[in-house]
Formats: sequence, C-alpha cells, structure tokens
Amino acid sequence: MRIPIASDNDPMILALKLKASKPKTPIRIRVADADMPNTSYTDREAELTGTKTFYMHMPRTGKLIIADAFRLGTSPRDKDSELTLVSKEIYPVQLIPQIIDNKSELAKCGFEFIQKFSQNAGWLSAGEGGSVYKSDCGRFRVDYMDVIRDTAETVPLSRLRKLGQGEVDRPVKNPNYGKQLSTPMRISTDRGIIQASALYIRPKPVSERVGIGTHELGHFYLNSDQHSEEEADYNAVKMVLGNGYGFIDTRNAFLNVFQNAQTDQNQVRDQKIYDLIDSIEKKYNKYY
Repeated sequence: MRIPIASDNDPMILALKLKASKPKTPIRIRVADADMPNTSYTDREAELTGTKTFYMHMPRTGKLIIADAFRLGTSPRDKDSELTLVSKEIYPVQLIPQIIDNKSELAKCGFEFIQKFSQNAGWLSAGEGGSVYKSDCGRFRVDYMDVIRDTAETVPLSRLRKLGQGEVDRPVKNPNYGKQLSTPMRISTDRGIIQASALYIRPKPVSERVGIGTHELGHFYLNSDQHSEEEADYNAVKMVLGNGYGFIDTRNAFLNVFQNAQTDQNQVRDQKIYDLIDSIEKKYNKYY
C-alpha cells in the first residue's frame, strides 16, 4: 500500500496500524520524499502477527511524503489482501532535550548541518575529489565523495606496534594506499573535515545518515577523547534521540555499519549502544 501525506516539512511521528492475515508476516515500512530522489526518512523491516502500530519518528520531512507498507517479496503498488491498513495517526515529534550533554551553539550548528546534509545527500553531487558543502555558521564542512579511499601512504609506527610489529623503527609503505574503503563517513582529526561516501550514504535513509554523521561530528567537536569510538557513539546516540529521531532508526544506523565491519571492538560497541538506547527508551518513550 502507498499512503501519501501532505507533511509540509513538519516534524512528526507517523503511526501506522497494520494488520496481517497470516502470522509472522515479513513486512517493510518505508517513508520517502515524494519530490527528492534517493530520500527515505525511515526504512525498516519487521515481522507482523495480527495487528500492531508502528511509529516512525521523523524530525525532518518534505512537502509531501509517501509511506509504503508492503510484504517482502511484493511491491507497495500491488493490491494485497494479506496486509491492510487499520488506521493512520500523526503525533508531534518527541524531543528529549534533557539527555543532550552538549547544548552549545556550536553543537547545535553542527547537528543542524548534519541533518541538512543528510536530508539532501540523496541528490547532492559528489565526485572523485569530493564536492564541498559547508554549514551556515561556517564552522563545519563535508567533502562528498564518490567513494572514500585510503590516503595514508605509510603505516604509522603506532599502527605497526598495535599489529605486534614492535621492532619496526620506521613507518612502512601502506599496501592499501588508494584502495576503496567501506566506511560511509570519516572525520579528519586535525581539521575536523568530514568525508562522506556517496556509494554508502545515498542508499541509507535520512535517519541513519544523521546517526552516522553525528558520530563523526562527536570525534572532533563533542568528545573529550578525540579518538574514542565509544565516546563518539555515546554522544551521537544522546544527540540524535534527544532531537527526536526514533529508537529503532538510531539503533539501525550503527548496526548496519557494524555489519560491514565485524570486529571484536564493534561487537562491544554494539552492545553498549543497544544498552544505552534501551535505557533511554524505557525511561522516555511514549509510543510503543
């Protein structure tokens, strides 16, 4: 089914009450911008038995959005008697400002920039060398690239020692120099410039782009330890949820990145993110 909604750029929580005729029906719910290509505000899969209400938290919307709800293996344009819409409701977006630790004007400008870039990243031009986008306050910058490549010509001593090559007394040539990286975004630790990969960012919904971008923002602008991944996770989760993004969408933003980089460190990070989101959801979520 396809459900057009005149959202008029207003933030909202869209509640769709759906009914499946068969137990454990696999479904997908996607809310996309009707005018901007490659721009979904939320996109999730679930298993539905009987009747359930799904809440889509969307602090950003367009003039007109299209909510698609359909069984996996079918098209939202198909007539489907096995999945029906019971009701549709719209609620105000749920803000939780009390969980945001950094409320400075700089942090607000950075987060607004990440949201704006994320909403437009589906159609903005990229390039091999990167198309440059800057914030209104002039402090933040994203270089939007076709892909992100490994630009380190040598492997630093700290990395070699971490790999157990402590006897090496000088950097060695990086064998991966120039190769494509699977990271959707990264930030420079000296200038705070974010690089974004169109290859990995464009297919993601806006909500996940915001989560990833805010994590990178955290490294340079929010963290006390610039190099701490876990602190960047922590700051990003609280910033994103505090500004009204959904619990499921925020979880998916990190989970889908970790699936492409399955390491012991990321398993630990994933569990800590899950626990943090779960604790905030249990305390503040009004919609189940």
